[in-house]
Amino acid sequence: MAEPEPIVAELCRKLKPGGYMWIAFPSKRSLTLPHSVDETLNFYDDPTHVRVPDPGAIIRALEANGVEVIHSGRSREGFFTTFGDIFRLGKRLLVKAATGRFSGRGMWYILGFEDHVFGRRKVL
Repeated sequence: MAEPEPIVAELCRKLKPGGYMWIAFPSKRSLTLPHSVDETLNFYDDPTHVRVPDPGAIIRALEANGVEVIHSGRSREGFFTTFGDIFRLGKRLLVKAATGRFSGRGMWYILGFEDHVFGRRKVL
């Protein structure tokens, strides 16, 4: 989206009081990833990506529309996530060795290049 903030504001109006919202998006860190892997790794490999969202702007849009931000930052955290990431990355490397193809699907999350904002709509 060229301008995600108005969309976020509209989504907030649709969210029921007490409802939760998770918004995940590529971070600026994704701009440094290599190009040309299957299923997109670098932000610009997907032609529909026009702008890296600003987490601060997303947070301000949520808060201005009655959603309390509970957590924001990198989506990937914790030991079990890291263990699972190692497994997934190993699997992708084996596929690359066998087929010559490397899937970028889910790699933003695995490599910590996905940011998120998580919030709850205030109960009136």
